[in-house]
Amino acid sequence: FRKNPERLDFAMVAAEAPVAAAGVFTTNRFCAAPVQVCREHLGGRDCGYGQVQGVIINSGNANAATGEPGLALARESCEIASQIMGCTPEQVLVSSTGVIGQQLGIECFETGIPAVYDELSEQGGANAARAIMTTDTRLKQIAAETVIDGVKVKIGGMSKGSGMIQPKMATMLCFVTTDVNITSGVLQILLKRVADRTFNMISVDGDTSTNDTFSIM
Repeated sequence: FRKNPERLDFAMVAAEAPVAAAGVFTTNRFCAAPVQVCREHLGGRDCGYGQVQGVIINSGNANAATGEPGLALARESCEIASQIMGCTPEQVLVSSTGVIGQQLGIECFETGIPAVYDELSEQGGANAARAIMTTDTRLKQIAAETVIDGVKVKIGGMSKGSGMIQPKMATMLCFVTTDVNITSGVLQILLKRVADRTFNMISVDGDTSTNDTFSIM
């Protein structure tokens, strides 16, 4: 996805089977193709929920302002990922960040998706967090565990974000996973509540991004 072959630029987060998922997205009316596809798969506009088995994220190209070709490409990338994961295309989320207004070729996904799938590892979090960075100056990831009703549960996340920032997502891509036993509907309520108290309260220069995505599996 990037001209520099030494720079990580593609990540996948995957479960062994479809799991409860939810997402909150940019309120910018000029949203990118990946956001439109995620909305379709989670059945909502600014937020939605459903069953998801994985998310694929590329940096270097936002697939924004790319019209119908960009939309077709985002859908096709989900199709490729679903065949490898063994799920339906609707159970894959796609996210992109980077340059706006440049078409992205499907070849990157055709080679990248199988490659990262083969590299999936419980130890791969730092590389994934590094791969989604654009102009960020540092890695952003965190993990924690707590006890709910006597059961130990874990939650982890990674994000990227810099440049255009304003209330409503702050140009963020954020991907969270947890082993909490929870329904997708409740997950969506909690995710929206968290977004309103965090990302949607940040303001710097008065712009909203085309690609903001905050998801949890």
